Amino acid sequence: MKRFSYGLLLALMFLAATGSARASLIYDFASPGATVLDGFDQGTFIVDGVPLTVSAGTMDQSGTFALGAANAAMFVGAVTLFGDPPVTGLGVNSDIGSGASVEGPLSRQEGLVFDFDPSFHPREIIVEHLGGFFGELRLFADDAFLRDVATVMGGNSISLPSGISRLAVTPRLFGIGLSSDPIYLVSQITAIPEPATRTLFVLALAGLAFATWRRLRQA
Repeated sequence: MKRFSYGLLLALMFLAATGSARASLIYDFASPGATVLDGFDQGTFIVDGVPLTVSAGTMDQSGTFALGAANAAMFVGAVTLFGDPPVTGLGVNSDIGSGASVEGPLSRQEGLVFDFDPSFHPREIIVEHLGGFFGELRLFADDAFLRDVATVMGGNSISLPSGISRLAVTPRLFGIGLSSDPIYLVSQITAIPEPATRTLFVLALAGLAFATWRRLRQA
């Protein structure tokens, strides 16, 4: 029994020491669980009990978002072009026609908005680019312009600054989804715990380890 207690103590100490590296969450839009979003203009995707609210609509180049405008709805599934292997992810279908381009600062395109649980924030988004050789996405963080990102065909990994609670994505040239070319699909978002959450996690484990150590000393 004492040997078991020492093993438990060592395990708790190890977890406390590595608590700051608590596993990140991966919202994989190619997974079967993401299909709960398909066909809706707003929905919630839950991974390990942590919800992510996703909204589809139109967005202008200043970041103004209109939920469900132009009959926008989320699409989750596989897309293939020109005989290439299919790519699965999250996009938007809408009434915006193929080839609709940005003509001015108020031009509206298909957009996606991601609202994160307060205990987590996004650190990376992976966007699949199909159809066109080059493109550009505009990102907004907490309703403020973040940056424009040039994209190429294939998967584009975009690193994000810490502390974001709302992330919005819209193309600079064409729509996100099956109604436009190039096609953009969000395949994955990685989120990590907020610093305060990690701190509480480590303190809780350290407290358990200390309590176990005291019991062992008194035994």
